[in-house]
Amino acid sequence: MSNEHSNTLQIAVVGHTNTGKTSLIRTLLRNSQFGQIDDRAGTTRHVERASINIAHDKSIAFFDTPGLEDVEGLNIVIHKQKNETSSSNRPRDKLETLLSELSSGPLEQECKTLRQVLKSDLLLYVIDTREPLLDKYLTEIDIISMAGQPIIPVLNFIQKDNSRLAEWQQALADRGLHATVEYDTVAFNFDAEEKLYRKCQSLLGKQHDTFQKLIELRANTWHELLNNAQHAAAEWMVNACAWRLKYRGNSHITVVSDRLQEQLRNAEHKVLLSQLKAFGFAEDDLHTEAAKVKAGAWQLDLFDKQGLGELGKEVGSTAAKGAALGAGIDLMVGGLSLGAASAIGGTLGASWSLLQRFGGELSSLISGEKYICLDNEAARLLFLRQAELLQILAHRGHASQQAVVLSDAAIQAEPKNWRRWLTNARQHPKWSCFSNACDTDNEKRAYSIDTLAILFKNTA
Repeated sequence: MSNEHSNTLQIAVVGHTNTGKTSLIRTLLRNSQFGQIDDRAGTTRHVERASINIAHDKSIAFFDTPGLEDVEGLNIVIHKQKNETSSSNRPRDKLETLLSELSSGPLEQECKTLRQVLKSDLLLYVIDTREPLLDKYLTEIDIISMAGQPIIPVLNFIQKDNSRLAEWQQALADRGLHATVEYDTVAFNFDAEEKLYRKCQSLLGKQHDTFQKLIELRANTWHELLNNAQHAAAEWMVNACAWRLKYRGNSHITVVSDRLQEQLRNAEHKVLLSQLKAFGFAEDDLHTEAAKVKAGAWQLDLFDKQGLGELGKEVGSTAAKGAALGAGIDLMVGGLSLGAASAIGGTLGASWSLLQRFGGELSSLISGEKYICLDNEAARLLFLRQAELLQILAHRGHASQQAVVLSDAAIQAEPKNWRRWLTNARQHPKWSCFSNACDTDNEKRAYSIDTLAILFKNTA
């Protein structure tokens, strides 16, 4: 291990220009803002450091290095030195001597990279597998091998149709580099990242438990991130679907409908940006249109199966409970005033429970007021957009330059039990934090969020 920081493993990320070195570090850091990415050669001009803290006394430092552009010129200088008298035959000593003599000049960028190579514990050599197998790339490998450090070739852009993966694997094997890792920095795969760390752990020896701690930390963090994202999406859906607004007459419905639509569109946009940030992406990555949110009429459903089940639990059990429920509903929908229903409800526990649950809605019906809520298809669209976003973020590398765009039409099939969940959420307006009396501590609300989070998980 290097002696700069005894508890910090130093990993140099090296390779030819534009192979994805900065992109790799971005994805490992979960930070789309690290470094600079450009299609032009030589974007990284200096060695840049970034660290992952694993414990109070352990960390890993990644060093993003300039691309090796003039490898032919570097190779000429190295061979010239070999023909001269040298006090040592060790390739590493020759490389150190060479770098001490080339402090500046046309090979300055290459020297910056090689100096970091000599100081590092491990080298990640990034390869663009779309590139043909040219001699200059093999020469690069030979030169960095002179440092005598463990090397892991990282095969990038493997998902592309023009990838030459098999050719590169064979060429690396011919040079004794069998510990390769297929790691696409654009199409992220968490299992591939774990394999990369396993290879690092293997090459550095069992005494280095740093990578084991990192593997465990990354796994816990990743699963927690997915779980939190699914719950955030589920809670947003509860807020949106349970929310309803009251109106009186056709002249008022347009105003109320516009208010509902605007608030839901703005709220969805905030949720989308929050999810992007949680996964380490920037707000500028989102280039999607606002959802086509529509308002629909809300109707009181006294015969909702789940609602009746909840009320049944409140008033006891046995056959008498069912009779009381039926009598309570008859009283309320049979033309009696709320006052009369309340009086009789004193002797019928079910009627009193129904009044507690639906008293406000029944009062509105009697007074001529009505409700609007999120339209069925709009609710389905919002769910599918959240599911689509979670799928994108779970497989999006932090080097991706493509914008996040969500579907503006619900073309996917809704998951099983979605309709039942939606109906239940609509019967509980106090579950929505868009209302004035949001009951965030409600156990049934929490259960509804957990249930929908599982639906999001199953659609991933």
